[in-house]
Amino acid sequence: MSEGDFRIKLTGSAGDGIISASEILFTFLAHLRYHVSLYKDIPSSIRSGQTSSMISFSGKPIVSPVGKCNILFLLNNSLDSYTLTSASYAFVSEKLRDQIDLLKTGRTTVYFLPTDLLSSSKAVALLGIITSCLGFPAPEMQYIIASKFQEEKSRNNNYNSFTSGFSWAQQEKISITSHPHPCNSEVNLDTIDGNCAISHAAIAAGCRFFSSYPITPATTIGETLSNLLPQYGGVAYQAEDEIAALATVAGASFSGVKSMTATSGPGFSLMQEMIGYLSMVELPAVIVNVMRVGPSTGMPTHHSQDDLLAAVFGGHGETPRIIIAPASIEDCYNTTIDAFNCAEYYACPVIILSDYSLAFTRKTILSNAFNYKKILDRKTDLQSDSDQDFQRYSPDNSVYPDLPAPGLSSCTYRITGLEHDSHSFPSEDMEIHEQQMKQRFTKLTNIEKEYNHLIEWDLEKDEMYKADATIVSWGFSVMPVKEAIISLRKKEVKIAALFPKLLFPVCVNAFNRLLIYNSPVIIIESNFSGQFASLIRMYTDAKVISVKNLNGQPLSSEYIELQIENIIAKNRNDENA
Repeated sequence: MSEGDFRIKLTGSAGDGIISASEILFTFLAHLRYHVSLYKDIPSSIRSGQTSSMISFSGKPIVSPVGKCNILFLLNNSLDSYTLTSASYAFVSEKLRDQIDLLKTGRTTVYFLPTDLLSSSKAVALLGIITSCLGFPAPEMQYIIASKFQEEKSRNNNYNSFTSGFSWAQQEKISITSHPHPCNSEVNLDTIDGNCAISHAAIAAGCRFFSSYPITPATTIGETLSNLLPQYGGVAYQAEDEIAALATVAGASFSGVKSMTATSGPGFSLMQEMIGYLSMVELPAVIVNVMRVGPSTGMPTHHSQDDLLAAVFGGHGETPRIIIAPASIEDCYNTTIDAFNCAEYYACPVIILSDYSLAFTRKTILSNAFNYKKILDRKTDLQSDSDQDFQRYSPDNSVYPDLPAPGLSSCTYRITGLEHDSHSFPSEDMEIHEQQMKQRFTKLTNIEKEYNHLIEWDLEKDEMYKADATIVSWGFSVMPVKEAIISLRKKEVKIAALFPKLLFPVCVNAFNRLLIYNSPVIIIESNFSGQFASLIRMYTDAKVISVKNLNGQPLSSEYIELQIENIIAKNRNDENA
């Protein structure tokens, strides 16, 4: 856990009101001018299974929204021993007194919650306990609760539950004074989640057509854009399936409109043929894949990074595409604009690999956090006034090409899935096929240099040094990895870290540079087989150690730190053997 961060975890059964209470607490802490993040873990089915949330708050920006908690509220017996004993304070349902022997040992201070306290509106009673224990202003919390529940009976029930929890904590004389102070009163904060950030970024990038078929956890992108796009003269369309969604995106893009779709794993599988089509006809398009646990229907509301290799290699034939993965909520905004710019510049499909955790993690951000200025506009105005003169697929019109639009430009061109010559006429000449294939792939050769801001470094000093460990991670996993690195450096462990947001084409030069600091490279990700590690083995000479998990939860910084320490110790033992 980063210094100054404070985490509260609420855990119970679906239907206990955990998510509603955590959203109230998030709003309350943001109102008190804290930096706040809210991570939610919910079951795929309604009113069955376990629900939990983690609220982190601090006086400074939060590095990771997940990790070891300071206060744990446990309403059912569903957590592992580490989570139970690592919290400083645990508030446990009285019904679990005889079941949880683990809490009788260690340094965790345990309080058992009376059964009558949890008889109704359970989680709101926990808000009363939090407010009392941390010395927060009760009237402000009560106001936010009242605004959350509009119906009078529900509002009164929740108000009474809050009061009961507050009074109980007062009677027990529980005081927790170690929490941080709010941030500077001059700092202006907004709140957003990853899907919302992607939606607003698409508008800023100039997207005016969005088509999708609803699927968890990507659906809220479509919901947001269906409200936003009409305000900007755009169109949001719900297609009959994911194949049609991407096909309509292709049609809109050919018509001169920046276009996007959003889906998750099963829908992404259905889009593979159309991704190949977009690569063949070299049309700009942005495809958001909000990953979830697979295969098949899998676990729709749980975290994973399962779809990387499908994004890189999915489809028949050899089809160039660009893969970008945001590594924070702020990145969901910035990399979406990068995706649109790359799609226009390289005239190909660009896939954004988000995930469930990024999609639904809410956090406060600085109000000026989203100030991306460079937007590439579509080039539809041509000097040529004849279709015969225009060579859409010539080498000179490969990168940031002229893309005439039917009805808008003085000339146009034809597109089919067939191989074609430079004038876009279908061709079965193998020399032309080889030339066009080479052209489609070659245009991406310099992307690492041209979009080097998509490669983030975390080095201890400017000059070269020998690191104890070189670390790579991508996507949501970057945040807990960064927190683990902060802790390791306090232990005087030398780290060199690389966080590529451009996953494909592989940033070979960056990896070659990283190897100078130390080898092997530790690659940290959330999937079963270590997919990014496999990709790096294919494209570089790096010796790779894969740290991975597949439990539907993001990797915690504490687990990552332990794994890195174990790898360092083993390497030292091998060197001394």
